[in-house]
Amino acid sequence: MKTAIALALCTLAATARADDPDDHPMRELGIGLHAPSMMHVGAWRALDLGFAALAGVKLDRVAVLAEGDLRALWPARWSHGEVIAPGTQQDVEGSEQRLGVLARVVVLRHRGAWSSRGGLSERGSHELYLDAGLGLERLAIDGEPARSRPDLQLGAGYLMGAREAGRMQFHLFGFYALHVTVAGGVPTPTGVSSRAIAPAVSAPYDVGVSFDFGLLFGP
Repeated sequence: MKTAIALALCTLAATARADDPDDHPMRELGIGLHAPSMMHVGAWRALDLGFAALAGVKLDRVAVLAEGDLRALWPARWSHGEVIAPGTQQDVEGSEQRLGVLARVVVLRHRGAWSSRGGLSERGSHELYLDAGLGLERLAIDGEPARSRPDLQLGAGYLMGAREAGRMQFHLFGFYALHVTVAGGVPTPTGVSSRAIAPAVSAPYDVGVSFDFGLLFGP
């Protein structure tokens, strides 16, 4: 009898797990906004603002996504968080295009119970995650030839949203994240170094910090 009960419980547990949508791979798409953030291009200190598109696969706590970014760059003074006054670097601007691969792992998660509504089952979730990515940037800056450089991105973030199951399979999450990017060093733009604002040299690497937010969704 005890053996039969144990087998029945194991069967029920396996069935419940098999019916859990999060235990099956699901497609995930996303759109994001890079809030005004800070980065180095050689010795040039720049602010950047842009958008991101993501697409990949999610399985329970792990997701692997391809990412494409488009950002505008303009001069700024990091120490004061303000745009540099006219007559210095105001006419040096640029853009950045980036393609990369991002891996995300949820390290802490709180899930609500499944609830039924209109023939659908719904469950809310709050998640803290870490991510890491590799990418290739293409920089186009006024008066400079386009330059490419690899980068490494590390970040932490928060996801909040819900998962629908039943007749329609769907998930929708909002995310907020802080990222630090280390990229290959490039020479300081000529328009900056010619004003004696910064030396026309390149460091072994450049560093950027960004705050990102957006939506992740999929069937």
